[in-house]
Amino acid sequence: MLGRKKAGAGDGRQISAAEIRDRLDRASRNMVREHRNYWVNRSFVGGEQHIYWDAARRRPDTLPRADNERRLTVNRLRPNTRILMAKLLRRPLVFDVSPSAADDGAVIGARKARAAVADVAREHRWEDLRRDLCWNTWQGGTGGLCIEWDTRAGTPLGTSEKTGKAFGTGDSREYALDVTEIAVEPGARDAERARWWIRLAALPPGEVAELYGLEEAPAADASAMLSPLQRTLMAADRGEVAAGELTLVLTYYERPSSTSPGQVAVVVGESIVDGPHPWPFPFTDRLNLVVARETPVAGRWCGDTVLSDAISPQRALNRAETSIDEHMDKAGNARGMYEEGSIDEEVLDDDPATWVAVRPGAKEWPGYMSPPSMPAWWAQRADQCRAAVDDAMGVHDVSRGKASANAGSGVALNLLAEQDDTPLGALAKEMAEAWGRFATLWLQIAEAKVTEPREARVDRNGQVPDAMRWTGEDFAGQTVAHVPLEAVQPRSRLASFEMAKELKGVYPDMPLRVFTALADIPGADDVTEALDPDIARARRENHQMAAGVPALPEKWDNHALHIEELNRFRKSAAYEDLDDDRRELFDLHAQAHDVLAAEEMARQVARAMVSPALAAAAQADEPPLAGEPPQLPVPGVNDPTTAPQGDPNGPPVEDQPPQAA
Repeated sequence: MLGRKKAGAGDGRQISAAEIRDRLDRASRNMVREHRNYWVNRSFVGGEQHIYWDAARRRPDTLPRADNERRLTVNRLRPNTRILMAKLLRRPLVFDVSPSAADDGAVIGARKARAAVADVAREHRWEDLRRDLCWNTWQGGTGGLCIEWDTRAGTPLGTSEKTGKAFGTGDSREYALDVTEIAVEPGARDAERARWWIRLAALPPGEVAELYGLEEAPAADASAMLSPLQRTLMAADRGEVAAGELTLVLTYYERPSSTSPGQVAVVVGESIVDGPHPWPFPFTDRLNLVVARETPVAGRWCGDTVLSDAISPQRALNRAETSIDEHMDKAGNARGMYEEGSIDEEVLDDDPATWVAVRPGAKEWPGYMSPPSMPAWWAQRADQCRAAVDDAMGVHDVSRGKASANAGSGVALNLLAEQDDTPLGALAKEMAEAWGRFATLWLQIAEAKVTEPREARVDRNGQVPDAMRWTGEDFAGQTVAHVPLEAVQPRSRLASFEMAKELKGVYPDMPLRVFTALADIPGADDVTEALDPDIARARRENHQMAAGVPALPEKWDNHALHIEELNRFRKSAAYEDLDDDRRELFDLHAQAHDVLAAEEMARQVARAMVSPALAAAAQADEPPLAGEPPQLPVPGVNDPTTAPQGDPNGPPVEDQPPQAA
């Protein structure tokens, strides 16, 4: 028989500060292993590698050091991590919003949603959050993104009579979190759809007092349970010389459920300083949290990281290098020997060129005592440890830009680069999906919260930025965003360039724009400008017309290439976002090129009628038009009815009319 339900925060009543702290303690005890891995991995990547984990205090500490003990640190983890992060972050985030229907309302709503999310990503510097998320996920196996709605941000509107706090039109606030800053209900398998979670933040006491309108600055309690090493790492994040005194701020989020309407509360010390407030978000089936995992762990909401596998060989590398360094010091101290009484000790000095007279009968002395040599396996141990670290992290010579002597072709380089990028590809895919879910949360919040018109700046490659006005209602329910995987998938530029060269050898007629795209050449527009000025001019005209400025074609343009680039742009999403007036500029420009191309054709026909030799000669400054219509028959040149007698292309001589005498 089931008992009566125990009263608690889940029954709809407001939660207390003591209950929030109790939930934090239970969630932290459930995450001891993940917290240990994060702090140890972060210390090793930062260069603090002579440490140990204090299981009793649940924190890392520095190993005791004896007098004159030598500790060499050869940090292999940081350069490898920088290579991996550079691959993940090389391509900027690209957000796409696909319409859910084919009607005009859904299509226009998706375009405005795409423009709005791209604008907020630029204005709120989501690329910085992306960098932090990548580092947090790599070092701890789990990283998070949190989104909030700040009613005090945006355009100021007034002051609340009840609380005395200023409020405005509102704006979103986004945060990148590591695994130690996220506390989720114990036992939850999906953190994003758990019942509650707690965000931990360490802030200066004065900032906390200003944020929440406190009369006095709260106590600095954030570093009370941290080790000196942890405080040093936190101080390094803030650019401080020494660890600052920080206050722990807990923000509790509980989503609506069948037993609770949901609530948000902020705890500082032992008191709730803000809230509890009703659930402020339009979604109720999930939390305002997005989680990314480097290596998912079955049955848990958090993940693991392969960086943990590189810690042991990194320790061994430090030990091997330290031993080799100590041996070098001892072996490098060459000691001389002589038979007692064989030389006059007063003549010895530090000059290596000094000759010393040896008394007769002193045998082979004086001489040098040869230092012992290191065994071969001893000298190779450091290289073996480096290889073990590289294998664990998936970073080899091709990732460092070093081509193997046996792999010079584009195919071979692609295979080697793919071997290194394949493990990283899973993390890139995880990041793309996480940012797609995060952008979806922002769109849903903006659709519900933004009622006044706002302006989004739309950037296009090489074009003047355009402006698009929007409100949340304009989205028309098109709030599902995603990040295309090909936009963030890591690729080797060296391998791409070699592959493009091989394809160019197979297809010599490959257009320059296709080659630069396949080769992933930096500054491809500058290369096109120098090698193919017609395409470069056509693209400049497209950008000019997209900005609403008419572009006039010239008679010396390569009209076929201009029309080809024009049609290529008219098939893009950027053209679909233009208004009717700007689209008309493209139509008129295409018609003008058609007219100039027809006039040029007529001039060629006229020249051919005057001199047949000109029919086969193209203009010096203009190549033949690609895809041009069939040439008109020219009398005496390619018209079979007027071909001269005996012409193999004309009718038989007996069928030709008699010539006048």
